[in-house]
Amino acid sequence: EELKTVFSIDKPNITVFLNELKTRATEAKWNDPNMFDIPITDGANPVTKNLLTEFGQITLEQCIQHTRSYIHQETRKSQNNYQLYVCLAKTLDADSKAVLEQE
Repeated sequence: EELKTVFSIDKPNITVFLNELKTRATEAKWNDPNMFDIPITDGANPVTKNLLTEFGQITLEQCIQHTRSYIHQETRKSQNNYQLYVCLAKTLDADSKAVLEQE
């Protein structure tokens, strides 16, 4: 199910987007286990950062590495990840989808 607001890269409203995504995550029980928690290995002190609240501190590569650790397994986390993808795909406008497909 898509979020209430259609989002555009040209007119980003990150606050509205994150609030709606947090609400959807709670409704869909994506927080159990929390799929937005990304383990970060930074030297001797590994930490976990939340993608929704600390997104500026997490690299795309760190997200990719974490996703690869569970994506082809039959787990709730993998199912949640797919549901998130579908939600986001339905939430973006056509121009935004076209831009992202080129990356």
